[in-house]
Amino acid sequence: MVLWIRDTVMGLFRSSDLKKWDFTDEVMFRGGSHFEARVFKLGGYECPDLFELNESVEHGGSPGASSWVLRSANGAYLIGRFDGYHFEPQDGPRNAEYGAGYAAQSFSDEPRGR
Repeated sequence: MVLWIRDTVMGLFRSSDLKKWDFTDEVMFRGGSHFEARVFKLGGYECPDLFELNESVEHGGSPGASSWVLRSANGAYLIGRFDGYHFEPQDGPRNAEYGAGYAAQSFSDEPRGR
């Protein structure tokens, strides 16, 4: 599970019974001063989302490889590796949107395979 902790910091937690949760990692959205100034004005780090995406071989990915995306409510996101305990960003934060969108959430196993 991923939770917004404070400022630009997300916390990752695990549980085997959904009653007792263990903290496993802390991830901070850090970028250049322009990024941080824009993001702090927008706010919106609550409602974080962490999901896996398969890499496209057609776009330079390896067969069977995947990356993880950690996204905040304001559209800022990090791409990286996640081993179930720790998230390691591959680079700095990016922006998914520049409009009025807010807190998009991912889902999987959609019945039509989308």
